[in-house]
Formats: sequence, C-alpha cells, structure tokens
Amino acid sequence: MIHDVEKVSGGRIHVWRRTSRRYRRGRIVRRLLSSWSVLMLSLLVLVGGVALARQHLQHQAEVRAGLGAVDTAHVIAALVVHRNLDADDFAQGDLTPAKRADMDADVAELFRQGRLAGLKVWHADGHLIYADSERPQADTQLSPAGLRRSHAGEPWVEAGPKSVRGRGTLDVFLPVDAGAEGGRGGLVEALIPEDRIADQVRRSTRQLNALAVVVLLAMIGILALLRRRLLSREYEALHDPLTGLLNRGALAERTRQAVAAAQATEGRWAALLILDLDGFKAVNDTLGHPAGDVLLTQLAHTLRGSVRPHDVVARLGGDEFAVLLTRLPDAGQAETVARHLLDRLRECSYTVHGVQLSVDASVGIAIIPTDGRDTDQLVQRADIAMYQAKRAGAGVATYDEATDPHDVSQLVLLVDLRRAIEAGELVLHYQPKLQLATGELVGVEALVRWAHPTRGLLAPATFIPVAEHTGLMAPLTERVLQQAIRQAAYWRDRGLTVPVAVNVSPRSLLHGDLPGTVLRLLAEARVPSALLELEITETAIMTDPDRVVHVLRQLHAMGIRVAIDDFGAGYTSLAYLKQLPVHTLKIDRAFIADILEDEKDEAITESVIVLGHKLGLSVLAEGIETPAVQRRLRDLGCDEGQGHHLGPPMPATDLTAWMRQYAAAERASDPVDDGLITA
Repeated sequence: MIHDVEKVSGGRIHVWRRTSRRYRRGRIVRRLLSSWSVLMLSLLVLVGGVALARQHLQHQAEVRAGLGAVDTAHVIAALVVHRNLDADDFAQGDLTPAKRADMDADVAELFRQGRLAGLKVWHADGHLIYADSERPQADTQLSPAGLRRSHAGEPWVEAGPKSVRGRGTLDVFLPVDAGAEGGRGGLVEALIPEDRIADQVRRSTRQLNALAVVVLLAMIGILALLRRRLLSREYEALHDPLTGLLNRGALAERTRQAVAAAQATEGRWAALLILDLDGFKAVNDTLGHPAGDVLLTQLAHTLRGSVRPHDVVARLGGDEFAVLLTRLPDAGQAETVARHLLDRLRECSYTVHGVQLSVDASVGIAIIPTDGRDTDQLVQRADIAMYQAKRAGAGVATYDEATDPHDVSQLVLLVDLRRAIEAGELVLHYQPKLQLATGELVGVEALVRWAHPTRGLLAPATFIPVAEHTGLMAPLTERVLQQAIRQAAYWRDRGLTVPVAVNVSPRSLLHGDLPGTVLRLLAEARVPSALLELEITETAIMTDPDRVVHVLRQLHAMGIRVAIDDFGAGYTSLAYLKQLPVHTLKIDRAFIADILEDEKDEAITESVIVLGHKLGLSVLAEGIETPAVQRRLRDLGCDEGQGHHLGPPMPATDLTAWMRQYAAAERASDPVDDGLITA
C-alpha cells in the first residue's frame, strides 16, 4: 500500500475495438507514406524542379542575351553602316574604295574594342555589298531563307561561327532602311562576340545555382522538420506522453500479434497482465497531481526494467498499466512473472517531492490464447481478474471463467430488471427496529426483493449493482419509496403507526431531485413526513459532501429523519458529521457480530455510542443475533437494535400479523429480559 492511503478501486470501460481499428488504419498510412520515402521522393521532385527551372532560366537568359545582341547590332549599324553609307550606296549595290576604307577603319576599331567579330552588308536583292577583312568571304549571296526573312523586316539571331580569334559569336541579322525616301535598303549582318553574352548567361546561371542551393537547403530543412514532426506524431500516437511507455493503441496491436502467434504455433504461450496501483488517489490528493505524475514515471521505469526486452509494458491511463508477456514456456509462468513485478514494486523506494513512498498494486492475468482470442476479450478478462485480486487482497489473480460476474446473464438481468420495475415485480420485506431498553417497536426498515418470474425471489445483492451502473437506480428508488410510503399509510389507517426506513443509494442522493420526489410521494399517499426515514451510507456522504449537506437540509426541513447506515465501515469525516442534519447512527454489523469475544469491536461500538450521544443522535446496532449480544448492547447504552433475534425481514402481511401479536404481548406483560417475540 502507498503510505496512509485507503485502497481505491473502480470500474473502467475499455473501448479497445475502436482504438485498434484507428491504430491499424494509421499504421497502414504510415507504411505507405514512410518518412524516408517521402523525404527521398520530395528531394527527387525538388532536384527535377530545380533542373527544369534552371533550364527555363537559362533559356530566358539566352533570350535576353539575344535581345541584347540585337540592341548591340542596332548600335553598330548606327555607328558604322548609317554613318558611312547612304541610299545611293545601297541603290548602286557597291562601295567606293574610300567608303570601304572608312568602313574598314570603323570596323577595325570595334574589333579592337571587342564589340564586333565580323560585319557584312547585304543588298536588298541578296548580294554582298560589304564584308570585313578579318575572315575570308566564301558566301557572296544571301541564302533564299535569309532573303525572305530580310524582306519580312524583323531582325533575327542565329548562332554564329567562331571568330578569327576563336571566340563564339551570335550572328545578328538587322534589316535597314535605304534612307529618308523610304524603301528597303538591305540587311546588316553583325557577328557579336559571345563574351559579354556568356558573362550574362554565367551571371544568370550563378544566380540560378545560388537560388537552387538556397531552395534546396530550405527544402531539405523543411523536409527534415516535417520528417521529425511525422516521427514525433507517430511516436505520440503509440506512446504515453507522461511515461514514454506504449499506449492503448500500440498495446492493442501488439496483443493482436501475440494472439496470432499463439494460434499459429502450438505450445506457444503469452499473457496479458493488467496492473492497478492501490491507493494512488491519495498521492494526488495529498501531494498534488504533479507528484502523482512523478511517481507514475518512476513506476514505469521500474516495470520496464523488470521484464524481458521482448515483453511489452504499456500505460492504459491513470494508475493502470499493462504488461504483455510473450514467449512463455508455460501458462503458469505468467503468475510467476506477475508476482515478481509486485515484489519489485514493493522493494523499490520512491521519493516524490522529498517524501518516500512505498507502492503496492493488484495484478490480473489473462492467458493467451485460452482466455481469449482477441484484444477486447483479453483486456476485459484481465481487468476482471485484477479487480478480483484487489477485492480479495491477493495481489495477483488469474482469470477464472467460473467466477466471472460479467457474463451475458448480467445483460439479460438488466433487461429483466427494467421490465420488473415497470411490471411491479419488486416487493418489500420489512425488518423491525426495537428500543433496547424498553422493547418498544420504534420502526421498520424496508428491504427490497425481486420476485423474478423464473428465478424466484432475488436478494438485493443480485440486482442492485446492475441498477447502480445503469440508469435504473432512480426509477428503482422511486418505486421502493412509493411502496414503502403506501405501506406506512396502510398501517396507519389500521391503527399501526410505525415509521418506515428506506435505503437511498449515492446515485439517487446526488442526482435528480430526491427531496421533490419524496415530497410528491408523501403528498400522494397523505402520509406525514415523520413516518419516513431515509438511510444513507458513509460512501454517499463523502462522494460529494457539499451536495449531500444541501440535500439533507432540504429533507430535514421537510421533517424527514435521516440515518447514517453501516457507520464505521466507511470513512465519514467528523467535521462533516457535525454539520449533517441526521438523527441516527447505525453501527455496522461487522462490529456487532463478535462484540462478546473481540475487545476491539466492543471498544469501537462503545465509542460510537458515546460519540452519537454527545452529538445528540440516536444509536442503532445492526445484526443482533443472540440475546447475549442484545443485553451487552443495552448495557453499553445503545438505544435501538435490529437483527434476526429481534425480528427477521418479513413480507408486509407477515409483519402486520407480527406487529399485532407483538402489541398484544406488550399489553399482556412487560418484555422479558432475555429476548423479544419473533416471527
């Protein structure tokens, strides 16, 4: 046990099928879109995109270079051709030696400056008018295709030959006008060196390469971040964020694999263990939830280090863990491992916020494949075994179908109970409550039974738990209250005025409008509130003390008496007890049964009696089975008693006869000291 902690247990609902399906779908998607595949595919797409972009940008650079070459050709035409030649020169189709010399001089200067690699001037009919002297002129007639393009009047660019200096060129063809009189004069063909164009292309290429590198690095960074996020999300989808252990979904998948392996291989065993801490709630309540988280993290480390590497440890939520044991030599090995885990938990010392804690737990075992062939069933049965271990205080329990209360018959019982409430199959038995000092009948307690059409008379323990975990507790409580109040009215009308006590469950006390329901039923039966007493348990009080105090004050204002049932078996705070408008404390029968043999039971009983009287309350002892116990309680000052010795639970008709017989006996003589008349 965790120090100073009450053992807290409660049911949990496992929605495994939906979790498993979601996990499997996510697993398929992750396989199809693995992070490395996505990364490599993205890089390939990026490289291809960069290559296409580079090709496109280089083409654009070449286009811009061509346009620049045309502009350069215009400048050269203005500096050389238009300055030296006029319309007559184009009309004659030949140049004088002087003009040719001028042209050669200007061309030579442009050659020297590196702005020109060659120059030709063509007549409109396609014959050569001028050619520079830097290279031999083999062609003296413009090609037909060039002639047609020249007549179209638009400049064009072609890849030129190597210049005499071995440099690449662009061959620019520029149609020129003959002069102011109009008409087409001819065509200027200028070889523009590629150096400047190449520089421009290289600059564009360098810029493109730099941009590509930046984009590539950015994409790699983004993809790496996306991959990291994907891996992080995949990890989060499979692991508990607090402890780092696997979560429900991952455990469901691993369990499915273990079941498949066990079915495929004869003699191969596995087991699913559900482990729940004892008293963990008190750690959160006392030290705070952060302290509880620290303890859970330490416990997870202990569990992980106490099993084999191929075994699986998972956290299911809260203080509940699961361990999947695989490759077991036999089914009995599972219990050995479970007890080893418990021993490890108990041996370790856990320090949380400076406080040393020891830990205990309960473990339930479901054997694979004998106890189940799917994850849902195995988890459910291991959970059932765990709660059986917790209730028995055994530490470890293996699932046993013979002791499983969660079978199909419970569902059938639930359907039958709903019908039984509506059909009036619930009946009440009544047990007398007597004044121990005088033997006077002071009231009766209504105890519900179910007259099942096929199973006979069922005790409350058979069906009350079913009603408490469903929505049937409210209608069941209302039906019991209605019958008890009507019975009190029936007895009053026949001269038997006796208060009736009815047990109220925590759910009925804390949910709905219990005071309003009681007031309505009393009004319908025309019964005074003094004839009704409600009995509540300590558990109901401590579930929501503020709400309970509010409801009890409403009932007290209506004149309804309230008793705390099974006092001493729970953990009612005395601070709340003094605030509660209650009238009676009912000492739990566990302290009464051995009061003559156990000094501690007697001391507790006497203390409760003294406490009740100090608080101005009446004290009633339950479970009086012998005259000697009755006398001892009377000597201790207990006010009232209830038990088989004083009167067993009886149907209403039998109790009516009993009360008349008892009243007649009281009138005939005083009650004897050794006991009272019983049925």
